[in-house]
This record gives sequence, C-alpha cells and structure tokens, in this order.
Amino acid sequence: LTAGFGILPAGIGSESLYSGFTEEEHTEDETADWPWYVPNVRKVDEESMKPFLNEAEAKIAYTWLRNGNTYRDMLRRIPKRQRSTFNHTWPEHQTTLLVNAGIIKKTTDTTPTSAWVKIFPCVERAKRRKRIIIEPRAVNKAYRLGQPLSMNLPTLADIEQITLESEFIQSIDFQSFFYQIVLHEDVRRYFRAKINQETYDVCVLPQ
Repeated sequence: LTAGFGILPAGIGSESLYSGFTEEEHTEDETADWPWYVPNVRKVDEESMKPFLNEAEAKIAYTWLRNGNTYRDMLRRIPKRQRSTFNHTWPEHQTTLLVNAGIIKKTTDTTPTSAWVKIFPCVERAKRRKRIIIEPRAVNKAYRLGQPLSMNLPTLADIEQITLESEFIQSIDFQSFFYQIVLHEDVRRYFRAKINQETYDVCVLPQ
C-alpha cells in the first residue's frame, strides 16, 4: 500500500513514472480514434483488506484512504495559489466511460476543493488503445517536499541470487489483473477533476 497507493507512485504520479507510455498529443495521427481503456474492475476498500494486513499496514491504509487530515497537513507545504488547476474538455461519452467504471462521480459535497488532478490518456501502441492516467500533481509534489520518494525493490543481483538458490522456478503472466482502491469520501476533496466545466470526485486509485 505504501508503495502502490500511499506514496502514489504506481499508476499515478510524475512523468518519470510513465516511461512505458506516451502522453497523447493533440495531433491528427493514427491514434486519434483509438478507444479509451477504462476497465470496470473490482473495487477494494480498507475493510476488505483487513484480513490481509497486519496492524502497522492497516494503520497506513487508514491514513491514506480515509484520513483527510493527512492530505490537509501535507498540502500546507504548497500555497493554494501554487497548486495547478486542470480544465479537461472532451466528448461527453468519454466522461460517461469514467463514471460507469466507478472511477469518477459528479461532486455533491459542498466542501471547497483543496487539490485538483490531471486526467490524460496515454497511448498503448501495441494494443491500439489509450489507458487513462490520473495524476494528483499537488499531492505528489507535497509528498516529495516532505520526504524523498523511494521504493525497496529487489536489485538484479538479488534476483540472480534467489534464482541460483532455487530448485524450481515458475512464472505466471497475468494479462490484465489489478484492483482499484476506494478513496473514502473524506479525502476526495483532494482528488477532484474539472471536466467540461463540472466538478467530479475521483473515487478510486490507481488506474
């Protein structure tokens, strides 16, 4: 959770994390009519994760999924006037795709918006489609100002050592397999999008 959601580098985040994608440029090319890939996958909340988390992990999950004070305090590092606002304009049927997949919903909460997200399609040329990326730029920036971004991933040497010591090696390749993590309503004011002059809450991460 800390790597995939709390720190927010997986599925969302800074441009350096999308080296496998190409952000769509508004030009007339072969990708112009490629469809958006917006899967309606299983939504996982903190309650359904409890059986799989120890006490420390459950505390982290609560902090990032439900506790709005976490984001409020973190965003104090960036004055509100310096937080980017993104005005998205696209055909209504694309908004409907995101709503029907449970990714966004029209805002009904009157609480002022504290941070906006950027939503953009990234071209997957091999599959001739566009995957939707949601980037909470202000949240990511505020987090990085507080502590360096790091992930404890195994090195090539670690993998080689495990391989040499193993009697059997197996692999499974999942074509498309991930869950979306539900954002509690108390934190959605920090994950809002302006689409066709209307305000939407982002309901789940990552994409």
